[in-house]
Amino acid sequence: MRRRWAITVVAATFLAAIATAVSGVALNVATGGDAAWFPTMEDHPLRWLAASATAVAVAGVLVWWAQQGYEQSLVTSVPATQRPEPWVVDRPREMAGIVRALRFQPGATTVGITTAVHGAGGFGKTTVARLVRAHPRVLRRFGRRIHWVTLGRDVRRGALVEKVNDLVRQIDPARAQPFTDVRQAADHLASVLADGPRRLIVLDDVWFPDQLATFPVAGRCARLVTTRNPSLVEHGVPVKVDQMSPEQARRVLTADLPGPLPNPVIDRFLVETGNWPLLLRLVNKILLDQARSRPDLAAVAQDLLARLRRDGALEVDELSGASSQTLDVNDPEQREKAVRATIEASTGLLSEGEHRRFAQLAIFAEDESVPVRLVAALWEASEIDTAAWCARLADLALVTLSPADGGRISLHDVIRDYLAKTLTHAARLHRRLLDAVHTGPWWELPDTERYLRDHLIEHLLAAGRRDEAEALALDLRWILTRLEDAGPAAPAADLAPFDSPRATRLKHLLAQADHLLGPAQPAHACADILLDRVANDRDWGGPAKRIIAARTTPRLVSTWPLPDLPSSRLLRTLAGHDHFASALAVTPDGDTVVAADHISVLTWDAATGRLRTKVDGGGTVQALAPDGATFVARSLFGTVTLRSTLTGRQLARIGRRLWRLNEVAIAPDNSWLATLTFHRFVRIWDTTTGRQRSSLGNLFSIRHLAVSPDSTRIATFGSGYAVQLWDAATGRRILGIPTPSQFITTVAITPDGSGLATGDIDGTVHIRDTATGRVRATGPRHEGWIDQIAVSGDGAWIATAGHDRTIRVWNLADVRRGTVLHGHLRNVRVVALAPDGSWLVSGSEDATIRVWDNRTRTDRVPTSSGTPVAAMALAANGTCLVIARSDYGVRFLDPRTGGETAAISRKSPAVAAAPNGDWVAIADGSDVLLWDVGADKPRARLHSHREDYARPPGRPPVVHRASIRAVAVSPDGAWIAIADDHVVTVHKVSTGLEQCHFALVGRLHALKFAPDGSWLATAADNGTIRTWDTRSGLQRTRVRSRARHLSAFTTTPDGDLLLIAGRFGGVFATGVADKRIGKELTGHPDQPSAMAVTPDGRWVAGCSASGAVWIWDFHRGPVVAMTRVDGNLIACAWSPDGRHLYAGGSSGPYRFEFRDRPA
Repeated sequence: MRRRWAITVVAATFLAAIATAVSGVALNVATGGDAAWFPTMEDHPLRWLAASATAVAVAGVLVWWAQQGYEQSLVTSVPATQRPEPWVVDRPREMAGIVRALRFQPGATTVGITTAVHGAGGFGKTTVARLVRAHPRVLRRFGRRIHWVTLGRDVRRGALVEKVNDLVRQIDPARAQPFTDVRQAADHLASVLADGPRRLIVLDDVWFPDQLATFPVAGRCARLVTTRNPSLVEHGVPVKVDQMSPEQARRVLTADLPGPLPNPVIDRFLVETGNWPLLLRLVNKILLDQARSRPDLAAVAQDLLARLRRDGALEVDELSGASSQTLDVNDPEQREKAVRATIEASTGLLSEGEHRRFAQLAIFAEDESVPVRLVAALWEASEIDTAAWCARLADLALVTLSPADGGRISLHDVIRDYLAKTLTHAARLHRRLLDAVHTGPWWELPDTERYLRDHLIEHLLAAGRRDEAEALALDLRWILTRLEDAGPAAPAADLAPFDSPRATRLKHLLAQADHLLGPAQPAHACADILLDRVANDRDWGGPAKRIIAARTTPRLVSTWPLPDLPSSRLLRTLAGHDHFASALAVTPDGDTVVAADHISVLTWDAATGRLRTKVDGGGTVQALAPDGATFVARSLFGTVTLRSTLTGRQLARIGRRLWRLNEVAIAPDNSWLATLTFHRFVRIWDTTTGRQRSSLGNLFSIRHLAVSPDSTRIATFGSGYAVQLWDAATGRRILGIPTPSQFITTVAITPDGSGLATGDIDGTVHIRDTATGRVRATGPRHEGWIDQIAVSGDGAWIATAGHDRTIRVWNLADVRRGTVLHGHLRNVRVVALAPDGSWLVSGSEDATIRVWDNRTRTDRVPTSSGTPVAAMALAANGTCLVIARSDYGVRFLDPRTGGETAAISRKSPAVAAAPNGDWVAIADGSDVLLWDVGADKPRARLHSHREDYARPPGRPPVVHRASIRAVAVSPDGAWIAIADDHVVTVHKVSTGLEQCHFALVGRLHALKFAPDGSWLATAADNGTIRTWDTRSGLQRTRVRSRARHLSAFTTTPDGDLLLIAGRFGGVFATGVADKRIGKELTGHPDQPSAMAVTPDGRWVAGCSASGAVWIWDFHRGPVVAMTRVDGNLIACAWSPDGRHLYAGGSSGPYRFEFRDRPA
């Protein structure tokens, strides 16, 4: 049918075009033109003009008729379950924005529908999505390629994967795959969408970011999302569905009524309901129910209206002072009156028993979907009777009833609030519910009891069982259950009501580990990660260790003290960003942390650490306002814009083009900003108009800018011996403050404007009087230069970020009241203090943002053997572990205890150990030092001198000296391979003589000997693996892997396979002899930075720069165990028995025991 109508439209359009052309020619002839090729028209031009005009009109009608038929055929193609209900009215304002975005937004598009009021019986998000689904323009654009996916709160993990698999089956059955991993399924869906035509994916009832991320936008696909969380669609086109227009409200009120209502009655109903969809639909249903027994619809409406006015509207009139004041649906007090009257009118149709049971539903949490079986337990009734009563309530639009999971009901939050005020003996009802469902330990609740898990603590508290609630919230078994079920936010919410010392300590531990507890594969790994951290705590270590010993799932358990345990002053580490922060700010209310990382701007809830928003910078982010409200971005073409941190929306364009922009500073009041260009010009710009206010001229020595807290002055500083203060309004120089150092790295002005804090390149902070330049105080000195100084809003505290990886916080009134905060692994670049100085946030080059407590003065840093690891090697017999520190020195550790046995003062990028552990090879500049472990002294020194074998004949050899990049020892300890950037040389250990050498092609990544030492494999960064004969130095094989950018490489113990990992690909096993690519290892959380295989070849360990460590089953494929550490990892090695795994990275060395391995 649709095809026939499409052909009809084309034919009608063609006929209309011919008729229009003939009419045009006839008009031309009739007005004096000629058409020698059409003599008949020249003889009778008026007849042809009249006939052609008629033909144009007929053709136009035909085109219109064909288009209507075609659009009707499109509408009939919409599945019945996705069509709007008959009573639904159109919302043109909201629809226009959505349809326009879907049709004309360039590239992949997400359109999100949000609503201010959610729930039963009203005009909601799903209804608007159905209207869009059936819109003719949307149907013309996407045709039958519109796919509807309904999610919901409980669709997580496995259920989410099934949704993706079902969608792929709808789109292209031939490419359907039974994935079980969410990430793999999402990637496959993106591939299917990218290869296909234009499509629209409708995602209904999205709750969580991972649900949205599972359905990516790719290719020519667009995405329509319905959600109650606006932040989920901040990067799309959000459309808010709220109060109806009078005409729309009128149509909802009168939908399906058996007769008309007088206009005055309708108008008064609209006043009483405030044009709120829920109330309108409730009134409509009441009128329909009453009309079944009372034929006089007008009288029914008058009675209902009188009841509404008597019980609600008169009080609203008294509060507002106007008898016809429209209710503000955003005002709960006004809205409550109409809601109460409307609900009571609806509940008046219930029997006394039904009304009592309905009121009892108020004990359930608001905005939740409650299983009917729980309602039955509360009502002490059978599920059959309960389902029937719930259906009765749904018919009256008092609840929403869905068939999912055996039936679930949703109670509108406004209705729940009303019922809660009328409920008596609530505590007894909570106890009744708990007693009915308590059949065993609470942490053994099945996965289907999602509602109980989420709200059990609330029900226990409401039942008056506070001690039981606190005991449960503090039970690690319950915490692990909640963690696996809903992430770290769930146990944190359960612990929030309790403030005992043990609860406070556990909340602190959970917050410190929060960034490590993201989604993991396998799912139980999250619990293993948390237990590993808690087991090192002096208060909670005992219970954690007992639970670790009792667990039976495959897991990695640390057997050494963790080297990355945080300082006691650390509150949390913020997650969600990918790059190190270039700017930080705390909002004036202390509620939000704002960070910029050059390409995006992010905001977090300061109390919980939850990521609120992440917006694209629209270019390179140049500066962040002190209050975190705005930021400045510069595009590739030099356009500078001021944007909102919450939405990314452009607020103003600054000037025309600003090329080679060095620095930007935004005034705290956001009224102006200053720019410093490469040519040392400082200009002041108005942020409202984007026009230049003033300039400071060409200041040769200026490198940086700072603005006073009152926005009246600007400080310039850099390579001169002074800090200059300028009037921001006029550009006039106020004062020059001399400084003892030529290089000032940072400046901050105190809130009262009387003090100027300067940071010198030598790490010293001075506080100077802005009137006289005299030094008031000198703060604690960093062991490197200072990157930023922050002053608290009350002017009491100063925090400095330094290149010694520390933050120093001290009191302006008493410098001795200061502390040093340790925890960052690289230089600290930015810092910001809360307005009251009670906490601060810092950002480092280690790509972490950490929140610190400033209320306690002691900083308890756990003692451990942690030092940054640049290279690591373990002897094959497990007797010697050697690590090269990234800063300086080589350490020898006892592989069992982790204690240091010896140390060498050498900076080495590579180490290797002899199989028997008697000696180790240490890269020392351009040589390799063989160190005798037992005698603790050098054994031999091997030189990496090499000849330039491309020299012309007859010329003397050219000797090169290059730094060693890699060292490898053969399994029998007879040979050692040394590699620099150009050449690999193989030496005999016993004599130190060179056996052979060969040139490298590409940058070397790793060396690996064959098990029998007959060949040596070299892995280049470009993914090419070559094997070389260790006797002759000739190339044996060359393998071009799929990993174009190599990230990790190793071999199996038998030497038959190469395991190759790429930065932008998977992990593949490739044959050494046949060079065939075999199996792919999947399920890992990140690209490996190192891999190791157990001596029996069964287990493959991987570690990554993100701090993840995981174990593959090499024969069966999946990841069986995983853990995370704080910091990056660059090396790993197995013990000889394959029971312990050693790893090293920026925080230090780790030793994990692989327990309960699968058979």
